[in-house]
Amino acid sequence: MSHSVIGFAIAAAFLLGLGVALAPFALRHLSPVRAGSISVPCTMVLFWLLAPLLLDTSGADWRAVLLFATVGAFFPAMVTLLSFTSNRLMGPQASAAIGNLTPLFAVLVAVLALGEVPRPGQLAGILVIMSGVSAITLNRRAQSSAMARAVIGTEADGARTGSDGRLPTFGAGGWPLWALLLPLAGAMIRGGAQAVTKIGLVWWPSPYAATLANYTLSAIVLVSVASASRSLAPAAPRATPLAGASGAPSLWRILPWLAAMGASNGLSVLATYAALQHGTVVVVAPLVATFPLFTLVLAALLPGGFRLGPWAMLGVVATVAGVALLLTG
Repeated sequence: MSHSVIGFAIAAAFLLGLGVALAPFALRHLSPVRAGSISVPCTMVLFWLLAPLLLDTSGADWRAVLLFATVGAFFPAMVTLLSFTSNRLMGPQASAAIGNLTPLFAVLVAVLALGEVPRPGQLAGILVIMSGVSAITLNRRAQSSAMARAVIGTEADGARTGSDGRLPTFGAGGWPLWALLLPLAGAMIRGGAQAVTKIGLVWWPSPYAATLANYTLSAIVLVSVASASRSLAPAAPRATPLAGASGAPSLWRILPWLAAMGASNGLSVLATYAALQHGTVVVVAPLVATFPLFTLVLAALLPGGFRLGPWAMLGVVATVAGVALLLTG
């Protein structure tokens, strides 16, 4: 396996973990639809501005363009909405860890569409990685605290809290049980997108073109959804606004967070496709799925962070061991 493939995949995991860790800073003040309708178009504009320098059209294939655009209608558009919503309800660590089921769906599609059958050692590595991030979710006190900071607000937030300010009934992990379906659906779409995009990269080996097409279609979908649902109206102010703001911050105060989050997620997609250009889905997808590790560490370092519990540390060790097994299997 090429070192560049591994490097791009790990870089994609770090950038995706950073984007997940940054999400709550914007979601405390905006609905998921509105946040997505701003961050994804901002990233699209960034990629179009850089296209004259980074996009090589000499090998363009319209079959690939059509496939990339079709994927873009679902990823990152729908994944963004599902991720933002689950992030707001469950906290970044739990949302990211459940989303780590992505390799299962990616490998399944790769087996069916690309004929990539994982070797026994690789399959064992994937299972160990998934076990590791499952252990991370057992850091429940930190997750419940992060979720509470993102959910509890003023009386205007009565839809989320009762009149006495208490949290509504949550599942064993401190969140509504139905919320588990959100990151699970996101994992299905993300995994399928990786495998399908691999097909397009065979026709036109341009990760930048794939990312540009993805984000162009996704921006159109998200803006359309936001307009149709009338979600462009400001969300109710929360009790813990961004530092330095009085009451609900203006959009201009939140925009840097949205732009940073969108750029981090977009660059993660670009790095993933760069890894898939020369690597297999069976290896790249599990490596990218280690992003909960980076989310866990980054969330602990950001303002209002927390200490890593014993289950989280065990999950880190197991995930690293799974990566080693994947690469040597």
